[in-house]
Amino acid sequence: MHWSVYYVAYLLPLTAFLGLWSERAWFLTPAFSYGLVPAVDLIFHRVWGEVDDELSPDDEYAWVYRATLWAWPLVETVLMVRSIQDVVRDGRVFSWRFCARVLAMGFVSAGGINVAHELFHKSSTAEKCLGRFLLILAGYGHFHVEHTLGHHRRVATPEDPATAPLGQSFYAFFPRVVWGSWCHAWSLRPREVAALVLAETLGAAVVCTSWGLLAMVFFAAQALVAIFILEKINYIEQYVWSPSSPNFLSLPTLTPSPTYSYGLRRIQHYDGSFEKIGPQHSWDAPQTVTNVMLFKLQRHSDHHLHSRKPYQHLATQKRSPKLPFGYPTLAVLVMVPPLWRALMDHRVPVPREDSRTSLSYATGRPERPGMARAGTSDSPTSSVSPDQDRCLRKAAAACDK
Repeated sequence: MHWSVYYVAYLLPLTAFLGLWSERAWFLTPAFSYGLVPAVDLIFHRVWGEVDDELSPDDEYAWVYRATLWAWPLVETVLMVRSIQDVVRDGRVFSWRFCARVLAMGFVSAGGINVAHELFHKSSTAEKCLGRFLLILAGYGHFHVEHTLGHHRRVATPEDPATAPLGQSFYAFFPRVVWGSWCHAWSLRPREVAALVLAETLGAAVVCTSWGLLAMVFFAAQALVAIFILEKINYIEQYVWSPSSPNFLSLPTLTPSPTYSYGLRRIQHYDGSFEKIGPQHSWDAPQTVTNVMLFKLQRHSDHHLHSRKPYQHLATQKRSPKLPFGYPTLAVLVMVPPLWRALMDHRVPVPREDSRTSLSYATGRPERPGMARAGTSDSPTSSVSPDQDRCLRKAAAACDK
């Protein structure tokens, strides 16, 4: 696809600008994100299927693709200032106008977090700084530390707060991931997180002193909306099968867990380490329209395999499980847990009926020739002991009931 196609993502802040100019257009941003985009995405995917890029790794126009990201911080900053001015001029807190501005700005800040995610995976210091700036606008600066040093190492394991067990609702997942990410970021790089928190505090102080307390309330509210949207995406990306029912009230532990399982969850070895990350450990969404609008965030398996790969080169992995719809559509469904579970639970890879302790996944593919069966005493390479094998069989039988 041509580099200019990715500027379609800027239709999101455009709807927010239109909402500022016309009071009748206050609903444009949420309607665009959760209404028009899913509809167009579904129609396009049904008619044309997945449209992939054919670019060489040393594409001579690589800087043009990166430039599509550079403009977002400026656009978001201008929109933030204009929204604050509009809210302060109106002067009413929690009015329909205030709520509309919060929603619109929150959606744009969530888009900014997505752009920041792409920027802080770059090697350039300037791009990393732009990414941190966008996270500060959303009040989620520690996400940079937790995502790069925590999530990418612990993904699809019980130690990752951004990995949701099968059956856990988003409303139980949300406080768990927010608190767990915050705690783990502090344990990884306390000085860097402290600096980011200080920058967020200074930013909030500038907003408060420049426009007043109402502006401060607006800034905090739009950040909460952005974080809520971000964590819905995390929930969708890492929804995994677990042999034990999740404790909806428990917070994630930061110590190694004894849990062993298959599916999207990585297998744990005797020494506490986990198997190498593979394409089967993250969901992919091949829908073209939403991939373009999200800078290919939906090709998540490839991103976890090659975190520094430019977004325009990310590809759908054949071995990764596939989501039935793009992220915007699923972001609506996760807010209704019964609908989400009816759509997704049967799609999550689980041990096959005839091989509960097999190392192959429930994708219809047989084991590779020579692969050791888990729990067999005659194989020194087995990563699951006989006792764990029996526990897995009991857990799988309980899940069937």
